[in-house]
Amino acid sequence: MVGLLSLLFLFMFYTTSLREYDRTDPEAVIFRNGNGYGYTINVNGRVAVRQPSVPSYDPSIVFCDSMEAVRISRLVISRIRNEEQVPLSRSEIKKYDVALCEK
Repeated sequence: MVGLLSLLFLFMFYTTSLREYDRTDPEAVIFRNGNGYGYTINVNGRVAVRQPSVPSYDPSIVFCDSMEAVRISRLVISRIRNEEQVPLSRSEIKKYDVALCEK
């Protein structure tokens, strides 16, 4: 019973903290990762998404070009602002014709 109450409390805390984000103010930070790039999405100074590799691909697959990481991070920011599901599928990544590299 105590475990269930603890889980309920954590869930309530987590959903409340998500509402504290100003979803209109996310920003992307592009960073070098091996031979390519990844990105972090910060919302109100807190990391909301850290993506060191291309979403839905093996962790060793990165964006070849920083502008590729910018394009995909903008898509993620759009989803955050619209309160949509953030994860991207392989088919969505392929639709953007993103150049992929191995780390």
